[in-house]
Amino acid sequence: KDQTPIEREGAAIKLMKESEAGEGIVFYHHQTAGSWLVELATAAGLPIVHCPSGKAANDFLTSSGAESRCRGKWLICSISAHGTGKNLQFLSDQIYLQIPHNEMTAQQSIGRTHRMGQDADQVTIYTMVSNEQDEMILASLLNDAIYVLETTQSSRKVLQATWNPMPTIYGTHQLNRAGLQSKILTAKQQLMLADRFGRSSS
Repeated sequence: KDQTPIEREGAAIKLMKESEAGEGIVFYHHQTAGSWLVELATAAGLPIVHCPSGKAANDFLTSSGAESRCRGKWLICSISAHGTGKNLQFLSDQIYLQIPHNEMTAQQSIGRTHRMGQDADQVTIYTMVSNEQDEMILASLLNDAIYVLETTQSSRKVLQATWNPMPTIYGTHQLNRAGLQSKILTAKQQLMLADRFGRSSS
């Protein structure tokens, strides 16, 4: 069943409440989605800091003493403003309220915690996949990650991850017909993708 935006935000609140870490990052794309989540998290009594774009949030995350300010809190962050260039490896949980729009955004935003200096044994990242469009966006990221890996030999974090459940894989032409600008894979790259995930749409 497809979730409405409010149901998706509610599911994110549940994850935040149940997290063993009790702290982390929630990335969002759209300002309205971020604002809704802030309202729900505040009503739920969760320790949060809203980090939209702008100097105030940027300084909060990067200036001296950032770790002590951020620990024990959920940082509800604009992915366009804070998905790159922030050293937040003292946190180990991330939630994507909305799926990253492209593979590079996914690679960079995961790298806010999955980076040198991370002390946790593993970084836990939740994707709020609430409908078929979300599934296809995620499949497009994985499609493009295989392309980048095979053509540049650059490791891709979404391919290194252990997925539970495994994502649904769509063919490139299906993704492009849905309006996603996915890389056209060679037969070799398609086989690499199938071998890695072993699950496809019917």
